[in-house]
Amino acid sequence: MLRQFARRGVPIAIVTCALLASVFAGCADAVIVAEGPDRADASSDAPTTSTFTPPPSTEDGGDASMTPDVPKLPPMCIETECPEPWATCGASYKCGINLSNDNSNCGACGVACPASVAALHVGSYCASGSCQYDCSPPSIDGTAVYKNCDGLIENGCEVNIQGDTNNCGACGNKCAQGEHCIMGQCGCPTGMTDCNGKCIDLTSDTGNCGACGNVCSTTIAPDGGTLPPAPTNMQYVCANSQCGVLTCKSTYRDCDHDQSNGCEVNTGSDPNNCAVCGNVCAPGKICAAQGSPGTSGIPRCLCESGTLCGGPGTGTNYACVDLQTDINNCGSCLNKCPGQNIPNTRPTCDQGVCGLECVDGFGDCDGIPTNGCETKLTVDGSNCGACGNKCDLGAGQPCIEGKCAMTDCDAGETH
Repeated sequence: MLRQFARRGVPIAIVTCALLASVFAGCADAVIVAEGPDRADASSDAPTTSTFTPPPSTEDGGDASMTPDVPKLPPMCIETECPEPWATCGASYKCGINLSNDNSNCGACGVACPASVAALHVGSYCASGSCQYDCSPPSIDGTAVYKNCDGLIENGCEVNIQGDTNNCGACGNKCAQGEHCIMGQCGCPTGMTDCNGKCIDLTSDTGNCGACGNVCSTTIAPDGGTLPPAPTNMQYVCANSQCGVLTCKSTYRDCDHDQSNGCEVNTGSDPNNCAVCGNVCAPGKICAAQGSPGTSGIPRCLCESGTLCGGPGTGTNYACVDLQTDINNCGSCLNKCPGQNIPNTRPTCDQGVCGLECVDGFGDCDGIPTNGCETKLTVDGSNCGACGNKCDLGAGQPCIEGKCAMTDCDAGETH
């Protein structure tokens, strides 16, 4: 009993922790509370007793700063088997194949998803461990968007919903009798006319001026007479649904408002009339569209920032570039950084100096630049996540997604 350590009338708090060490572990954190007569009543014959009060618990609202609640993590052990969905297939790295998304090993080793079939406008891919089928992506010009409207994979994606009147824009959307399906819509939008399955603006189309099939002539006037030769950089076009209207060609403009000398200014390259008449570029700037001369694009004064590279005679497009970072113009115009064809690498330009770096997931672990970044860091047990980071290959520990595989320890097992 603690009472043996106290003299009558003396607070028990004076008892040293050393004397209690054999009774209570961690006594330094304990609080000793004296029970009995008040210090002012020390002459009382009532015996003094004491109790042990443990330190405040954070669970009971105690001071967490005194006893921080640090979660105890379960022990981890080396994993030697392939966790799902990983597997070793053929000569691949141990557990180097993800069966959930590998087109050559979908759901199981050797189960390959069928190759894409262009004639059927269908392709396949592995997802969640099974082969899925999808229609080919839309054509670049947007005229072809194929869908599997009958639900049969055997005949692929059989309908082009951009031009099918029974499936216009979507499977089952049928156009009205005599109405064409044009670019996925039945009929033409307001202001356009359906001319043999094409939406035409009759007010300006020289092949369908005012009416479908009415082709404008460059020599015969609408009244049957002969058109005079067009002035410099001008041409006869369809305007306001009428043939024989003179207008400037392409980027040319009649800036002096004198039609007798034609459209005398090329606003696509004139720094004093850039894009529009009277727009003057600052000294040292040129007027051009970013792109090859003659291609579409709005001309502007180049370059507001960066360095102008390319243009006529260089074989490349006009471009405003940062010579410090541009891999095609590194340090100087047209200085293209080498290495685009070295495996698993990409060229870099840093402060105007060319270099190479590995693409994500690969490393140059052998230090030989010519073979590129030859090591797949996501699955290589000798270089797992980084060159030289070695898993326990003797125990059979695989490298999965750039980490040496670990698992919860079995009961009683520690590592």
